[in-house]
Amino acid sequence: MLSQAEIHEMAFSRKVEDRREAVASLDSAFSHLPDKEEGWQDLLRLAQDQDSYVRGEAAAAFSSAFSHLPDKEEGWQDLLRLAQNQNSYVKGEAASSLGSAFSHLLDKEQGWQDLLSLAQDQDSYVKGEAASALGSAFSHLPDKEEGWQDLLRLAKNRDSYVRWRAASALGSAFSHLPDKENGWQDLLRLAKVHDRVVRWSAASALGSAFSHLPDKEEGWQVLLRLAQDRDRFVRWGAVDALGSSFALLPNWEEGWRILLSLTQDQDNLVRGSAASAIGSFFALLPDKEKGWQVLLSLAQDQDSYVRMNAYHSLGRSSIYRAAIANEKNVIRAELEAAVEFFERSSQEETQSNPARFCLPFYRSYLALTFQGASEEEVQKFLAEAKDAVGSSENKKELFAAVKNLAKALEETQKQKEKSKEQIQSDLEAYRWYCGRAAEHMAAAEEKAPGAVQLLRKCNPIIEARIEAIIAGIQKAAREICQVTRGSGTKYEAPGVRINQETKSLSSEDPIKVFKSSTRIASILREFCSLLPGDKRGHACEIVDEIEAEQELSGRLSKIELAQTHILLIIRMEAESATKIKLEEIHSDIKSMNKKLDTIIFDLSKIKISSGDIITNLWAVRSELAKIADMEKGFSADLSNISKPSSSPSDGQIELGNLIGAKVLELEEILKTKATKEDNRAILNKLESLKPSAGFEWLGRIADLIAVFDASIKLLQFLA
Repeated sequence: MLSQAEIHEMAFSRKVEDRREAVASLDSAFSHLPDKEEGWQDLLRLAQDQDSYVRGEAAAAFSSAFSHLPDKEEGWQDLLRLAQNQNSYVKGEAASSLGSAFSHLLDKEQGWQDLLSLAQDQDSYVKGEAASALGSAFSHLPDKEEGWQDLLRLAKNRDSYVRWRAASALGSAFSHLPDKENGWQDLLRLAKVHDRVVRWSAASALGSAFSHLPDKEEGWQVLLRLAQDRDRFVRWGAVDALGSSFALLPNWEEGWRILLSLTQDQDNLVRGSAASAIGSFFALLPDKEKGWQVLLSLAQDQDSYVRMNAYHSLGRSSIYRAAIANEKNVIRAELEAAVEFFERSSQEETQSNPARFCLPFYRSYLALTFQGASEEEVQKFLAEAKDAVGSSENKKELFAAVKNLAKALEETQKQKEKSKEQIQSDLEAYRWYCGRAAEHMAAAEEKAPGAVQLLRKCNPIIEARIEAIIAGIQKAAREICQVTRGSGTKYEAPGVRINQETKSLSSEDPIKVFKSSTRIASILREFCSLLPGDKRGHACEIVDEIEAEQELSGRLSKIELAQTHILLIIRMEAESATKIKLEEIHSDIKSMNKKLDTIIFDLSKIKISSGDIITNLWAVRSELAKIADMEKGFSADLSNISKPSSSPSDGQIELGNLIGAKVLELEEILKTKATKEDNRAILNKLESLKPSAGFEWLGRIADLIAVFDASIKLLQFLA
């Protein structure tokens, strides 16, 4: 263990590796530091570090360090100041740590008001973590009825992340509520609201509060309804709640029937959670053989997340079967099967894999119990388990898990010949402990910064939030492109690029989104350099903050906000520069619609693949040229001619779809008429254009004409 002087020196090191180790040491050894005030100051400094990992880990470490501070009032003020930090992750973690620290605070009334104030912060992440902190602090609030009302108000906040965190906190707070009947009615109302985030959180809250519900039969009926909700995240939350409360359900047969149906759900998250739930209450299943067969079937699912949970549940179920077996050879066979299932689960490429911690333990336990393994097996387990902990090595609960299970293996090694009863007793204890260790690992990883957060694909609120923001970004980019396309202004080129760049954004690939966000920020910075100096203001300040934001949803939110400001400025410029009278606009619209009708009619008659292919290609190319000429004749582009920011007309959409159909025809012809070597360049160009859809083809006419020209030349050469 490093001395405090060594930790202090590393905290000031220029090497990021040293500062990371300093944070880890402060987190795990804070209670043993001789000078805790100096250790706290080191953490405060590291929370301002330039490295995002160091900042995030330091902010998270305050949670465990606070209880050991000599001056807790001053420490509370330090956390409040950190909750105003410029870095979103640091701010959020500081707000979260306030919840953990609340029980040690002397003036809890003031602390309560501080948390409520942070729940109104401008930063979404801070607001959400403050709402969650109120849930953590709930049992120590001076007025729990009023605290419950605070959480209910936050559950109606306009920010989805705040609603989620507040509604989730209601579940943990419920057991401390003086009037549980009224609280139960509040949860019932939340379970019926239109907002899917709140319904999902209400489902989770019901799972946490189920043992304290005054009417478990009604609670069971609510969970059944939520398990059939139209929204996948709500169903997912209900599945988890059913799994955690299964032992308390009024009717196990009915509960099993519902969960069985959810294993066939169309959504992978629901199926995967159902698979996990079966493993958690396998011992209570009315039909264990049916449960076993369902898990085997889910282990063949096309989705990795589902397979991971199914194999893990098969491993847990095998441990249970070993624990109730009557013969040692059956115990050994079930234990061997469990190790194999955990091995398969660990091979699935899914984050927070629950098997990666249990696998080395049970493998070593099998070797020590039935194969007479040596001391090296214990050391091997330690190494593998620590490796499984990975970036969470400094988390005390995980190190405790490693040490406790290692100690259990050492005890196993001392007893070379164990009775059947001893082995079964051990397995019962280890089955529970490994499950808890997997939960600890998942909880620890939720606080990890950077890439670990980005790769957590199964967090519903984060995914929903990112999906919504991406949709907003893509919509704003389309509008920027529509306003600038064909305008001949300095904004036209970056307008096309930002529209193309945002089309590739998808919540399915957070790493790709993070990289794309950097390129989008660069385009937005170009826009800022083109804006009039007196109009840049807040928009360009937001752009400067984008790349400094380490939390993905926060970065995307800033992009969307910057786009909104820039779009407004560009529109104001366009409107002030446009002197076209209303009558002229209406005349242009009529003229445009007539020409569009003619082109649509002509294009619809042309079938490229019939008759003389080259002649038909020329005919399509000719119609495309008419569109290009028509664009040049007007000051605004086709999608924008009727009025600024209007939606495309039916004619424009129909024309765009026709062009898309002709592009597909051309592609099929090229694939059959020419070799890959001959047409690779053309096909590649077509592939780059294909993200366009419907009326958006109209903005790619020049590129499309070039593709048709190249195709005609190629086919003439091959003829």
